[in-house]
Amino acid sequence: MKIRIISEKKVEPMSMRFPLQHPDFFNIRQPPTNVVSPNDTMLSVFMHYEAYQKIWEHVRIDYHNEVGGAVLGYYGSDNGNEFILITDVFNQPPEYFTAPTMLRFTSQFYDDLEEYIDQIEAKHPRILRLGLYHTHPNYGVFLSKTDAKTFKGIFKDPFQIAMVVDPVREEDGVFFWIGNLLSKRTGYRVYHTDESKFALHHTTTRNPLAAKYNTHLHLDAKNHIVPKIQVYEDEITPPLPPQRIEANNFLSSDNQTTRIEISKTKHRIDKPTFIPRVCPLYDMHYRSREFRLYRYFVPLQKSPDLEKFPYKIFIHRSIEKQLLLALQQKKQALGVLRGNLHYDKLQNLYFVDAHEAIIEEPTPNLLPTNAIAEAIAENRKKGMNDILGWFFVSDEPYTEVFRFTAMHQKSFNASHHFGIVLKTKTIPPNEDEPSKVVLDVENAYIVAQNFDNNRPFDHFKHLFLYEKPY
Repeated sequence: MKIRIISEKKVEPMSMRFPLQHPDFFNIRQPPTNVVSPNDTMLSVFMHYEAYQKIWEHVRIDYHNEVGGAVLGYYGSDNGNEFILITDVFNQPPEYFTAPTMLRFTSQFYDDLEEYIDQIEAKHPRILRLGLYHTHPNYGVFLSKTDAKTFKGIFKDPFQIAMVVDPVREEDGVFFWIGNLLSKRTGYRVYHTDESKFALHHTTTRNPLAAKYNTHLHLDAKNHIVPKIQVYEDEITPPLPPQRIEANNFLSSDNQTTRIEISKTKHRIDKPTFIPRVCPLYDMHYRSREFRLYRYFVPLQKSPDLEKFPYKIFIHRSIEKQLLLALQQKKQALGVLRGNLHYDKLQNLYFVDAHEAIIEEPTPNLLPTNAIAEAIAENRKKGMNDILGWFFVSDEPYTEVFRFTAMHQKSFNASHHFGIVLKTKTIPPNEDEPSKVVLDVENAYIVAQNFDNNRPFDHFKHLFLYEKPY
């Protein structure tokens, strides 16, 4: 998200009653798109219901690309209890700029916004620029590293916010300053009022595009202008989905699509190879079962932030059945996973799919890590070029999981490769079926390396077992 610097004078909050106790405000409630509570101990955020409606009308025009706009309003205080009232919104026409994982606010947008503010200020001189909002279609409500850096550089006042909206998941949230740090995702409230000063303001515009996406602006047809449309080149390859990295409440994004290939003499950077395919989550021909895996693998040297694996992991259910069958005959099973990195263009989603497991016979007295490394090398010599990763399964907990990290770093050179360490568990009998042994997927250890940053991933969110319907 790139924006233009706007200078603001030092602003003091205006003294007025807190909206929850103010007689001119009524029907105050959290909107259905909020899943976290407002933070009234820091900064309370209130939004006029019409401004809320204008934002959600705008974000629903595109479920695949980022859109956004500006929010305006007032900064108030009641005996030290600070709050803001978002009364107005100005939406940027998507013709100005749109892309799947980024948004730029153009010079034409700021020209339109200035014209809008000037008209409101003529009647209400204390109206303020409260911040910007933008969408994250289907990848959550958070501030990426670029978002946080931009917000930190431009909006420094304690009353200014950044708003993120996910139109696919129908969620939103706001972020604001707590000292020198950004808050975590916070909720807000919508309100009604009969006081026109604190409601959505209707003005005119000379720009037909601005009027098209801001229905509270009326077009001055006699003096209309031709908006300046900036042309941006498309990305050569689709960007990776944002990686969320939590550190001091900041979240970061890495949109690089390169990988580092490691050898003894040099590092070579290439584009990753991916195969276009519809993600099984959105394909009616597949069904899946989701497991949420939160930081199951912890590196030896703990990083101050948690770097998340940016790909959803899909493992065909036939692999689960194959491994359970092998464990009926021995206590351990290890080998390689065959599969590919895929990209779903419609969903702008990368994912990895392991569709086959090759179980190897380990050499006696050989460490599992060495046996897996040998299996990877031998299968590559046979011309197998679709090795996605590896697995190790045991009927007892394996206590030296950290050994797999070094093996993985030496065996692979692209960040989408992964390994999985599993054990079995027994589900007790019930009225419908006897006891049975299953893979303890919920407590799996995932091993993967970010070869761009040369450190392990240590936060894994989504793993799916999937199968085709009968």
